[in-house]
Amino acid sequence: MLPRGPSLVYDNNALQSHIKDVWDTPEFFPKSMSPFYSLPTGENSCYWDLAETSLDALTNFKSSQYNYKMICDAIVKNFGPGNPNYDMDARQVYMEKRRRGAIDGPIVGKWFQGAIIECLANYKNGMGSKPFGGSKIKETDGFCANIPFVCKYYGTEAFDDITLEVIKTFSTWPTAVTHGVVASKIVGHLIESGSEYNILDIKSEIATDHPMSFEVSVILKR
Repeated sequence: MLPRGPSLVYDNNALQSHIKDVWDTPEFFPKSMSPFYSLPTGENSCYWDLAETSLDALTNFKSSQYNYKMICDAIVKNFGPGNPNYDMDARQVYMEKRRRGAIDGPIVGKWFQGAIIECLANYKNGMGSKPFGGSKIKETDGFCANIPFVCKYYGTEAFDDITLEVIKTFSTWPTAVTHGVVASKIVGHLIESGSEYNILDIKSEIATDHPMSFEVSVILKR
């Protein structure tokens, strides 16, 4: 979740050039090469901030009672107007330059991810009409936001419903939802199993429930 090296580098030629000498450990690249944003190595990215936002909400649940509105309100608090870390104006300027092919460098600071922007717009000041995630968002924001709830609720009857609700807060695109659910189950299984962890133990469950999750299928075959 750190903005190391190849974060958000979608140009494959550029990516290969950046990691050619460190291809086996790209996560420890000494500086950010992202064309979108630039942060000091080791600074938290938006993905971590999402997980931390959920953790903030979770710690405020009374009597450990799951409270979805508190999650949404925490998102507004940490990413909405007046927050100190995410500059919507700077992002809009960057995106306009991108449309004109006139980018002159990455944003200095954190990248305001589209999934969060759409969530905030759909949520507004109340619960409105769920889910709040965009139907064209193809990112993994929902999984990152769900990690604290995986730690808390995996293995309980509420886990599946909570996982779907949190993930769909950021995207309703079927593939993004599937990937988020599968990734959450893998992490939950890891936490529950501890030193006895073996991803193959949940292979049949994932293959049955989410047969179209190609990336996970590849992992399970390794």
